[in-house]
Amino acid sequence: MRESTLSLEHLYAAIDKLTASIAEASARNFARWPESAQRYTYEEEIQRMKDWISQRLEWIDANIDRLAEVDDHADSVPREFVLQQNYPNPFNAGTHIRFGLPLECTLSLDLYNIRGEKAADLFHGVKTAGYHVLAFTGDGLPTGVYLIRLSAGPYTLAVKALIIK
Repeated sequence: MRESTLSLEHLYAAIDKLTASIAEASARNFARWPESAQRYTYEEEIQRMKDWISQRLEWIDANIDRLAEVDDHADSVPREFVLQQNYPNPFNAGTHIRFGLPLECTLSLDLYNIRGEKAADLFHGVKTAGYHVLAFTGDGLPTGVYLIRLSAGPYTLAVKALIIK
C-alpha cells in the first residue's frame, strides 16, 4: 500500500485536490479567525500538513517490521478454531492471514470471489495446534471483494478481504 494508495505522491495529490475544492472555505476561516492567518498562510498550512504526513509515514516505514513482529499468541493454543481478519485489509501488494487451531488437523484455506467462485487455493494440508500466519500476495487477481474461508472438519470460518490494484 505504501507504493500505491499510501505513497506520498498519491496522498499529496489527494490533498491538492481537496485544497482546491475548499479554497473558499479557507478564505472564510481566515476572515473569521484572522489570528490564524497571521501565523501561517493557507499554503503554508497545507505544506505543514504534508510535512506532518511525511514524518508519520517515515516513522511507520522505520518501525513497521518491529511492530509486526509482536506476537501475543506465540506459545498459546486457542480453545476453538479462529480466523482473524487479514492485515492489511484492503491490500495491494500482499496481506497476512492469521488463524488458530485448537488441535492438529487437516484444513483448507481458500479464497472466493463475491460470486462464490474459488479464486485461489491458499493452503491445503495438516497444521499443528496453535496460531499460524500465511502470507498472500493476490497476484493475478483483479480488484474486488473476496472471502477467505478456513475449513477444518465440520468447522468453517470466513472473513472478507478487499484487493485494490
